[in-house]
Amino acid sequence: MARPKDKSRAIDLRKKGMSYSQIKAELGISKSTLSGWLCDMPLSEKRIRELRDFNPMRIERCRNTKLRNRRSRLLNVYQKVSRDIGKINNRELFIASSP
Repeated sequence: MARPKDKSRAIDLRKKGMSYSQIKAELGISKSTLSGWLCDMPLSEKRIRELRDFNPMRIERCRNTKLRNRRSRLLNVYQKVSRDIGKINNRELFIASSP
């Protein structure tokens, strides 16, 4: 074994509920190496949900997706209204803007 101290530290961190990504960031070890070392140490379902639900990247992607969908819906509404109304000539515009 090339890095026994790193392996024991990785095991300790995994026991504390850290993900492979978190351990990788702390120890500078590839995920594939961690996968080999920690294959018999899965996280609990509760901890997996915690890591997944509070992942900042996941939250940002969700926010961006919702924003993109909202813009798409608004664009569709604007296009439909534009087709329904059609072109407004100067007379109609003048009448609509009169008090």
